[in-house]
Amino acid sequence: MAMSESDGVRMHADERPWYLYVHVPFCRRACSYCDFYFVTSQRHKARFTAAAVREMGMRSGGRAASLYFGGGTPSRLAVDDIHRLVAAAQKNFDFFPGAEITLEANPEDVDCPEAWKAAGINRVSLGVQSLYDDELRFMHRFHAGTQARQALEAVARVFDNYTFDLIYATPGLDDDAWRRTLDTLLAPKPPHFSAYALTVEPRTRLGKEVERGKILPPDDEKFVRQFDILMDAAAKYGYEHYETSNFAQAGFRAVHNSAYWRGERYWGFGPSAHSYDGERYRCANVARLDDYLVAIENGTLAVGFEETLSDADLHNEYVMTRLRTAEGISLSEYVRRFRRSLSLEGLTPGLTEVVDDCLRLSRAGKAFADAVAASLFV
Repeated sequence: MAMSESDGVRMHADERPWYLYVHVPFCRRACSYCDFYFVTSQRHKARFTAAAVREMGMRSGGRAASLYFGGGTPSRLAVDDIHRLVAAAQKNFDFFPGAEITLEANPEDVDCPEAWKAAGINRVSLGVQSLYDDELRFMHRFHAGTQARQALEAVARVFDNYTFDLIYATPGLDDDAWRRTLDTLLAPKPPHFSAYALTVEPRTRLGKEVERGKILPPDDEKFVRQFDILMDAAAKYGYEHYETSNFAQAGFRAVHNSAYWRGERYWGFGPSAHSYDGERYRCANVARLDDYLVAIENGTLAVGFEETLSDADLHNEYVMTRLRTAEGISLSEYVRRFRRSLSLEGLTPGLTEVVDDCLRLSRAGKAFADAVAASLFV
C-alpha cells in the first residue's frame, strides 16, 4: 500500500521522543534460524541507502532518543553509507544529547571499528551466537569462534558501550560448554549482552529440517536448565537481568530496545520495518526490497500493512512486554491505564510475585514469561 509524502506526518501530534530503526536487509547468507527479512544479493546497496535517506525526509520531525541499525546485517554496508544514514537521521530529527546509535554487526565484518565510530555509531551489537565452530556451522553462521572473540576484543577497544548476542539450548550445546561460553565472555564484564533460546520458525531452514525430521525440535527441559545456568552466570558477574533475554552492567541498559518494552513510539525505515505511534496505529513497510525501492523513488511511502490496535491488543501487548522486564507490571499504573484491576486468578503459583505494587516474574517464572503473560490475556 503506497502512501504519499504528505501522509507521512500523521504521527507527529506531540513532542514525545521517537526511537528510530533502520532495517538493512543485506546478508552474506541465510542463518538457519532467522526469519527476519533479508536478501543475499549485495546489489542495490547504494539505492537502498539513497531510499532510506529519502524516507527519513518523508517522515521527518520530532526529537529522537535512539537510532538502531538492524537487519539483515548492517555491517555489510560501506562506512560511507552508514555515515550518510546517520547524518540523514540527525538532519531530519532533533537528537537528544548522547542519543544511543547502535549498529548490528557480524564478527567477520569487524575490520576497523574506529571507522564506525567516526561515522557516528556509539554502540555496536555483535552477533556472536556461539564460541564453538560446530554450533556456528549448525546455525549456518559465516564466522568461527576465535573470530568472534577477536571481534569482541576489537570492538571493546573502541567502544565503551557495546553488546553481543548468544543462542543456547541448541542440539549440540551441552551444559558444560554453555557454562564455559558464559565464563569466557562475561569475566571481562562487557557492558551488555543478550541470550536467546533457539526457536524454530516455520519458514526458516531450521524449521524445514525439523519438519522433515532431520533435526529434533528444541528440548524444553534443556532450555530451562540452560536458562538457569545463564541466570547464575549473569548474577556471578554482576549483571542486572532487566529483561527476560537481556543483561546489563549498571548504566548500560539498551535505550532503544527498552523503548519497545515500554510501548514507546518508533519509526521504522527500510523494507519490512515497523512503525508505531505509541497509541493505536501501527504500520509496516513492504517486505520486499525491490518494491520498497520503487515506492520511495517514486515519492511514496512503501507501507504494505496498517492496523489499528483494539483494546484487547493494547492490553495483551502491555502485559506481555511489561512482564518480561525486571520492573514487571505496576498494578496501580494498570488500573490508571485500563480502568480496572488486573485479575491474577489464572496465574500458576510460584511463577510470579507481587513486590511494592508490581507483579513480577519469580526466578522460576522467568523461563515461562510468555506462558505466564498468556494466562493474563483477554
